[in-house]
Amino acid sequence: MSEFTPFVLPFCGSHVFSSSLVHLSLGDNCLSDSGLRKLTAPVRVMKRGLGNLQRLDLSCNPMICAHGIGYLSCFSKLQSLDLSATGVKLNDSLIRMLKDKVGLIRADHPLEDFSHLNCKTEGWAEQVLYLKSILVISLEHTQI
Repeated sequence: MSEFTPFVLPFCGSHVFSSSLVHLSLGDNCLSDSGLRKLTAPVRVMKRGLGNLQRLDLSCNPMICAHGIGYLSCFSKLQSLDLSATGVKLNDSLIRMLKDKVGLIRADHPLEDFSHLNCKTEGWAEQVLYLKSILVISLEHTQI
């Protein structure tokens, strides 16, 4: 069993970074380029923190643009990155930067790394999702 080390975002008032964290999902968290700058600062400036990060999910953060992606070049061990539903427009220059500085190439199809099909929800979250699905089902049959 692997040891879990907590990670708290620096702009939430805490400066706890985990060097053992390898997968981080920040999808749909209202992140911006400024947030990426703050997230990567410990690695860029002090060479500590999230330097072992291998998978990063930034999907559904429309305020992240190409400028913010430049901050990710400090993640030398990054193997997969989800930029779907962000403000990033993948042009030749950005694709080249991701390949040259981070070692990533554009995938032709969605990666299984970011699929949530096998996720299991337990505890209080299971109850919240169950209530939400009931609400969605009941609204589907309502005529407006």
